[in-house]
Amino acid sequence: MLVFNNSPFHQASYLNSANRFTGGIYTISNNINQYFHLRSVNDSLVAENARLQSHFYILDSNKNDIDTFVLKDTAEHYVGRYTYTAADVLSNSTANRNNYLMLNVGAADGITKQCGVVCNEGVVGIVYDVSEHFCTVLSLLNSNVHISVKMDSSNHAGTLAWNGKSALFAQIDDINKHVKLEAGQRISTSGLNTIFPRNIPVGEVQETRIEGNTNHITVKLSTSFETIYKVYVVKNLDFDEQQKLLNNIK
Repeated sequence: MLVFNNSPFHQASYLNSANRFTGGIYTISNNINQYFHLRSVNDSLVAENARLQSHFYILDSNKNDIDTFVLKDTAEHYVGRYTYTAADVLSNSTANRNNYLMLNVGAADGITKQCGVVCNEGVVGIVYDVSEHFCTVLSLLNSNVHISVKMDSSNHAGTLAWNGKSALFAQIDDINKHVKLEAGQRISTSGLNTIFPRNIPVGEVQETRIEGNTNHITVKLSTSFETIYKVYVVKNLDFDEQQKLLNNIK
């Protein structure tokens, strides 16, 4: 004690040793805390991503709704308004002919039937039924789901459906044979419906074959359906107005 109290050298040596020890303890403690907070950090990042997605195409200065983006084309023609709502996947199937997901968002969150569902990788499916706090989704791996897609390189549109086999692939059977296709060409939503905005990734051309006047295309899906746990529900705020006009035609 006498040496320590009267020797600045010994005091400095002790403090340096103590700082190294406590610093190491704090580092370990901080790493453990960060690990156990990964879930909350990830949830907050997903929510922020949903907010950014909603803001991405705000071009109408008169619209201030923080959950909405207004989509216009290059000629400034009005295309649509959409919201993105982050959700957790509570259940999911991939091995059946008709597969479903359940999400932890519902009517209380503004979710309605016929909303699109996407993830960071691409298209997931379409909302089928809604309760107060939950909803069920027809997966893209469902024989009842058909979505309008386009070839990114040429904008030729077709309809993508799943043949009930591999969860990795879907099919397009209505693109004319004169359209030049190569493996690796990217495919995305066409925007030619009332559910999905355009340019959401769907997959890429795996292989093609021509039968008659039609290209039959196998599409490698961009979404890994067996590992989905975070998604976004995309709501077209003009859905009812558009659907009413379509129903009038029918």
